Amino acid sequence: MNDVSNAPVTTSLDPTTTTDTTPAPIGANLIAATVEPRPHESTKIEVTELKDPEVKDFGWNSPPRQVPSPLVHGLGNEDIYTLVRRFNKQIFHVKAVPHDPGLLDLEVSEEEEFSPDKLRATLERLYMTVIVGMAAFAKHIARLRSWNEPRRTAGFCVAYYFAWWFNAILPFLCVTLIVLIVDPPSRKLLFPPAPLALVSGTTGNIQTPKAGTLGSKDSLSGAPEAHKGEAVEQEARHFVSGIANLAISTAAGKGPGDDGNGNAVAGGEAEAEGMTKPASAIEGAVPDPLSAVTKATESKHLASGDVAAEDAAKVPVQDAMWKKMRPFMRILTDIADTWERFGNALSPMRPFPYWRARLRIAGPLLPLIFVTYFTPIALVMRVVSFSIGFAFFGQPLITQGVHWLTQKVPNWTDYLELRRSLLSGVPTNAQLTLTLLRIAEANKSPLPPPPTSQEATVSDSEDDTESFDGSEYDVDSDSEEYPATETTTVDAEDVNAEQGSAPKRKPGRRIAAALKRTVKAGVGGALGVDHLKAKVGSEHAKQRLGAVAAPPPTGDTVATSSSNDASIDQPEQVARVSLPGGEGPCVFSARLHGKRGHVVVVNSATSPCLSFAYTKIPRTIMSKLLPGSYGDKDRSELDIDLNPEFTVGIPDIVEMRKMGGYGWKGKLVIGWAMGREVLDGLEITDKMGKKYVMTAIKGRDELFNRLVAMGKHKWESW
Repeated sequence: MNDVSNAPVTTSLDPTTTTDTTPAPIGANLIAATVEPRPHESTKIEVTELKDPEVKDFGWNSPPRQVPSPLVHGLGNEDIYTLVRRFNKQIFHVKAVPHDPGLLDLEVSEEEEFSPDKLRATLERLYMTVIVGMAAFAKHIARLRSWNEPRRTAGFCVAYYFAWWFNAILPFLCVTLIVLIVDPPSRKLLFPPAPLALVSGTTGNIQTPKAGTLGSKDSLSGAPEAHKGEAVEQEARHFVSGIANLAISTAAGKGPGDDGNGNAVAGGEAEAEGMTKPASAIEGAVPDPLSAVTKATESKHLASGDVAAEDAAKVPVQDAMWKKMRPFMRILTDIADTWERFGNALSPMRPFPYWRARLRIAGPLLPLIFVTYFTPIALVMRVVSFSIGFAFFGQPLITQGVHWLTQKVPNWTDYLELRRSLLSGVPTNAQLTLTLLRIAEANKSPLPPPPTSQEATVSDSEDDTESFDGSEYDVDSDSEEYPATETTTVDAEDVNAEQGSAPKRKPGRRIAAALKRTVKAGVGGALGVDHLKAKVGSEHAKQRLGAVAAPPPTGDTVATSSSNDASIDQPEQVARVSLPGGEGPCVFSARLHGKRGHVVVVNSATSPCLSFAYTKIPRTIMSKLLPGSYGDKDRSELDIDLNPEFTVGIPDIVEMRKMGGYGWKGKLVIGWAMGREVLDGLEITDKMGKKYVMTAIKGRDELFNRLVAMGKHKWESW
């Protein structure tokens, strides 16, 4: 197992993307040659037996500190984890399409499906890219205006008034933009990076981060994070939850900070699934959250004497809003895609070109230097005013011109898209992630999934903010008002003694606890109903079997087990909650028609394929009398039926869609009442139109990523 990976393998890439000069030699192997670590102690026997012998496991279930670094030349493991983690939240449904030489792989379909879950993911992505980026720009401007860095601000001031004296402000701005685009070191010189949460966007002075501590450099709150990028992802999640809370509060007509008892409250959140399927027993066991909000809104209107809820405008308005949500989501997606493309063009990652995109962006600015310098400002104003008037009064001419152009060049609008012109060949973050996954699969070295444990990863990526020196900065006087959020142990008696009063108890907590116990009992009964329905033959009930994961171990349970049997060596916890017991990279526990089994991915064969084999669980007398008779792992506990139920070739897959184990209502109830995770599924369609639905997959996103990166498909995101 400890064999060194193969010698460097040159990965064949598109020649149109590898002709430019790059910092590293052209054709160099991107996958680092490193030693494959030993399997984790929690790895199950069937996983090692069915593992593809040619596929290397570079720490799929190992703690973050034991994963070889770097996995990819020129890219830190933390950066890879961040890309893959956000890829999992963004891509839900892909279809194979004919190759389009003008576009990269994994473009968004023009007929992309809408679901609330996708809208939520798009809003989170918009926050992490556009909103955080604009906030960073505003903080840079505030730092310049504050004169906390006298030399840098004085240099900008002298350059500005020098250009003003010679009436060349616009040409000077174009030259500055060209330098920033073409020469990356100039960006750090002119705009030295600083932790976002440490700088005030209003005054440009030093402030105490809103989280009370500087635990992350790229988030606006400075909240602590165990892995790079997690803090800003949590901010994005809370940002969308705040919007949802505001919308629900507005619909219900709450007063300022009022929950009906005069208390300020924060809104909850729910994960939307967006799939049309019969309601599960769990969803029928509790009230519909959306229905509750709607009924509360209508009740408020009726209580105020307003009967507008019964008029004929209700249904048309709601239908129109849902129909417009898909183009609205597409606009947000295009904005986020364009922002990511500009970022990847200015700071390209291998294997994409190092110079081409930047020169293409800087090229149009070069003639603008001469145009803006020699063109009189009066002529510019006359041209702009004429264009505004023509756009307002020339609608008939514009309509006829567009109609004529459409007849002559039907796809003329494609040339206006930046992804086909200025940003041609520049990937989004999802396309970059897919490229890295494909290269790893080509080298039989699938990238390990991002860790989900609380053990911090070893920082192996560059941190530009380390050089920031805030000793000359002023400190905002009101920055100490933010409370610290660091995890500390505080004695409750000391707190009560300082406050001089008993701890506050939320009103109705006993009612809420009783309701939670009642709902938990109802959910347990609903799960039993699903088992009965599955035995009768309900396919939807079969697909929900095993979707509710086992309860996580509590601290008391761990402490008790360790105290009772301290002599037994407990295996170290796996680093990824989604891969318990050593799942992946070739074997994943799953269910087919409600029966337990394993998904086996084979990439080393002549024809890569995906298979599913059922798992038999015999309980023999010998295994009961002599536990552990088959060694450290009880071989009789799980036996693999090596006769696959189905086998589908990777080239034959034409569509993949992530499925939810339960609807978003069921997930909300299970998470609140039982504190358990819901395991999701995957639907695969082959060329013949046959669908394979695998449910309760442990490591569903990891399996999806492997399948989408294998083969030579041209995918389109739906």
